[in-house]
Amino acid sequence: MKKAYDLKCECDVNFYLQKCDRCTTIKKANNIKVDIYECPIPSQRESALAVIFELQMPNEIRCFRDILWQFVNRPNPNPSHHCMHEWVSVSPHSAKLRQFYQGSHKCKVKLVSATQSISQSHFSTPRQVVPIPVDEFLYENSLRVQISPTKIIEFQDECRTLTPELTDSNYKDLQFSISTTQCIQNKVIAKLSKCSLQLKPAQFIEFGSFRSGHRLQWWNLLSILELDSSSMNEESVAILITHALLQYGPMTMNRETLIYPWCPESHQQLLDDHFVDELIVRLERHLKDCECNWQNELLLVTITIITMRVFTICNSTRKNQMINLVIKCRNVGEKWIQLISESIQNPSSSDSDKMDILRDKIVIIGVACLLTFSMYTDYSNSFALSNENVISLLTLVTTIHDNMNLSKKKTNMSIFMRNIMRSSERVLVSIHPTVSELLEKNSYEILNEFCASYWAVIQNKGKINGKWKKRNKHLYDGWYDGEYESNKISIDCLKGIFSVNDMTIGFLPDRITSDKLFFRVFGHHIFEVQAAQSKDTYITKHGYHANGKVH
Repeated sequence: MKKAYDLKCECDVNFYLQKCDRCTTIKKANNIKVDIYECPIPSQRESALAVIFELQMPNEIRCFRDILWQFVNRPNPNPSHHCMHEWVSVSPHSAKLRQFYQGSHKCKVKLVSATQSISQSHFSTPRQVVPIPVDEFLYENSLRVQISPTKIIEFQDECRTLTPELTDSNYKDLQFSISTTQCIQNKVIAKLSKCSLQLKPAQFIEFGSFRSGHRLQWWNLLSILELDSSSMNEESVAILITHALLQYGPMTMNRETLIYPWCPESHQQLLDDHFVDELIVRLERHLKDCECNWQNELLLVTITIITMRVFTICNSTRKNQMINLVIKCRNVGEKWIQLISESIQNPSSSDSDKMDILRDKIVIIGVACLLTFSMYTDYSNSFALSNENVISLLTLVTTIHDNMNLSKKKTNMSIFMRNIMRSSERVLVSIHPTVSELLEKNSYEILNEFCASYWAVIQNKGKINGKWKKRNKHLYDGWYDGEYESNKISIDCLKGIFSVNDMTIGFLPDRITSDKLFFRVFGHHIFEVQAAQSKDTYITKHGYHANGKVH
């Protein structure tokens, strides 16, 4: 422009379209437009450091924050943020900042802003250079520094979500009694007119009054165990007892009155050794009474949950007695699984529905047995995990997997049992580092012993040398791979998958069972089979014929 102003206008008024050099230069200068510049980093020091840390945050901190954020937003883990603007996605910040971003683009928590970037507004249109001062082309960062917002659930709504629902028509009218520990006996008695004909009035009142008074819940349980007044084989009763015993209970304002501050007031009774002794006697009596009656699988689930809760809270002076009781629960469950398995070996197609019911029982009993392994996560006791315990654990997880896989119909578990199954999966994950350490310490000899008992091909050959190796070094990965002769063997200690040459337990293919010769020899028998040593050959999981030695 200085050069243009130094020139003299030489335009000819007779030739309007022809302009002199001075006017042409000025016109070009007036047509020049420049985009505004917005600083990618906030001007305030605290905000600038926050943005830099967000971009360079270590992955460990980022993952931990994602977990906490999803926990807070658990009712809605993927909320939509229509009014939010991501820093690394908004132009021009994306071009300047993305190269410094070290996190994953799948992270839940992101650097966002409730305000829009001025570069995205109508003020960002290119501006003419001449009449505007330089300051109006340079802008400070207009985005606010914040992370993805949380939507915290109300306490009452969370309590309602965490309270199980009763689906049994006999107990549905007593749903209100599960939600509170207030004294509501009068309200329960007022509801007696709705008592089902299948229930005695005393059972109705006892169920509704079980939680009345948080300090009385364990005493009420002791009364039920002593008088056998409520059927613990009913799922609604199991839900009531489980919810009451696992819930923290009302907060105590004056914690100095508690025996131990870490133990909530609802469960202080378990710190009384004499009370625990009374519980142990009655639980052992119930276990002995049902030792050979595997029909009541929910009874074992309930007793196991009670036992593990007492084991977790009781004094160290009663740990040994509780350990013995936990082992008794597991032994009863393993005995039941063996009895049921013997009754469903080599079933026929005519009773497949009955077999599915029995398989469901095995799954539920197996889950109850897995809960007992949480005792090995209590490092305050000296009862360590042994080789026999690991073999028992592998037997249980493979039994659960196999029976769920072999069921003709999809396992229709109740919400209560699905939650218990998730608890058992958590137990497996918790103790897996200990299991992995023990396997490595014993050079995977435990896996050799387990294969010898599980895979029918080598049941009569004793131990094998499987040349085992952990699939990857991740602490919580349960896969182990081995070899037997030319066969590839794999075990997932967490999910219970046992495969030989990528084949798990199953049934014979239709091309075999539909063959006339097969039907003439075996009739309607349905064989559970595993992969044999040769390709496309099978071996029955259980022995056939009276002596049980033909596979």
